[in-house]
Amino acid sequence: VDRRHLFVTGGGVGYPAALEAALKLKEMALVHAEGAEAWEMTSGAATMLGPEAVVIALAPDGPARPAIAELLAHAADWGARVLEVGPSRLVDGSDLLPIPGGPLEDHAPLVAVPPVALLAFALARRKGLNPDRPDWIERYHSQGLTHILGADRETA
Repeated sequence: VDRRHLFVTGGGVGYPAALEAALKLKEMALVHAEGAEAWEMTSGAATMLGPEAVVIALAPDGPARPAIAELLAHAADWGARVLEVGPSRLVDGSDLLPIPGGPLEDHAPLVAVPPVALLAFALARRKGLNPDRPDWIERYHSQGLTHILGADRETA
């Protein structure tokens, strides 16, 4: 609740899954959240990692897992809170949202995004927000966009 920056990272197909998970955090909990590819995060986004940041790693089994482990070790050393979405912890002291072992990072959108969406929902509720009726929806509709909570379904 009190962190300024949330970064969601993943590798391979976990990267677009990280973008989607970050979007869920923005839309539901109204926080600054950014999705980043694991290898790229070690440069640009890493400059913002410290005590005001949370790194959420989508880390199902797969080839990106060692790079994610390295990134998380650095993030933890720099003071960021580390939250892993995977079959087991990669870094001592991290928080873990467990997912079954076996599904590879190719399935990250299916297995790793839903736990982050639930986290976004819980964070929103903790902040006193209603993720089912976000404050931004009127701005959204004022642009003529209705495919999210369409005008004809607003009261549903």
